[in-house]
Amino acid sequence: GFADIMRKVSQIDVLVNNAGIGGNGVTEECTPAQYHESFNVNVVGAIRCTQQVLPGMRARKTGAIINITSIVGRIAALAQSPYVASKWAFEGVSEGLAQEVAPFGIRVAIIEPGVTRSSIFSKNIEAPNSTGAYDTHYRRMFQFYAAGIANATPAEEVGALILHAITTDTPQLRYPCSWGGQQIVDGRATMTDTEWVELGAVQEDSAYFQAFKATFGVDISNS
Repeated sequence: GFADIMRKVSQIDVLVNNAGIGGNGVTEECTPAQYHESFNVNVVGAIRCTQQVLPGMRARKTGAIINITSIVGRIAALAQSPYVASKWAFEGVSEGLAQEVAPFGIRVAIIEPGVTRSSIFSKNIEAPNSTGAYDTHYRRMFQFYAAGIANATPAEEVGALILHAITTDTPQLRYPCSWGGQQIVDGRATMTDTEWVELGAVQEDSAYFQAFKATFGVDISNS
C-alpha cells in the first residue's frame, strides 16, 4: 500500500489514477453488485489514493493529480450503465477536486480516452442481456467497440498526453483523446438533449450507424 511506497520514496509529486474496470449492461439488467464493483475500483479506489498524496502536496504547495476517466464520462454510452455511472462520478470528483486544491498549487487534469489499445476490452466482453429486450442496444454497443478496436489509439499516445498534462505551462482541465474522443465530445455539443434521446429510439441499425456518423464523424458500421 501507500505506507510501503512512502518508505521507499521521500515524496510523491505526481499521482496518476489509472486503475479501472469496465461494466456492461443496461440499467434494468445490472445487479447492485455490478455498480458497487465499478464504483469501488473506478471512483473510491482513486479517492483513496488521492487522499494519501494530498497532505504532502498541500504542504509543499505543488503537485499533479492526473485522473483517467473516459469519454463515456462525458457522453453516456449504450448498455454500459455501471461503467458510465462510475466514470460520470469520477468526472465530478475530479472537477470538484481541481477547485479544492487550486489554492495550494496542485494541478488536476482529467484524461478522457475514447478507444485505446488496452487489456480492458478482453476482460469486458460479456453483457447480462437477461430479458432479451435490449438486444439492439447491446449489438450497437459491441459494434461501436469492434470499430474502435480496429482503429484503436496506441496506449503510448495517451501516455504522452499524460506527460504533457503534467508538464505543460498552459494546463487545461480536460483532455479528450484517442479514437472517437474529441469527435464524440464535439458532436454531442451540437445535439439537443431531445435529439440525443431520440438517437436511442432509431430502429434500423443502418439508420442508426448513418446518424451516428453524421453527428460524430465516426463510422461504426460493418462496411
